[in-house]
Amino acid sequence: MAADLHIKKKIEELLRKEFNENSTIDVSDGYQDNIHIVVVSDKFSGKSENEKQDMLWSLIETGNLSDSDKNKISLIVPYSPKELK
Repeated sequence: MAADLHIKKKIEELLRKEFNENSTIDVSDGYQDNIHIVVVSDKFSGKSENEKQDMLWSLIETGNLSDSDKNKISLIVPYSPKELK
């Protein structure tokens, strides 16, 4: 069962407001109807894993998502471009 396309679009729009066009944002289907998010951005350079996670979850918490929408997110993976090399 795929995650709701409308929810995935809302999440991507929310993240696009924060991250520039050089960032990669992937909002995709996770297990069952859950959602997985991967963000690659220079904004994560020099930050700890906790700081990166906090940054993304803070955006999600303050965005225009319902609690039901937020509960569908089962994985968030933030990387700086250097971490992928």
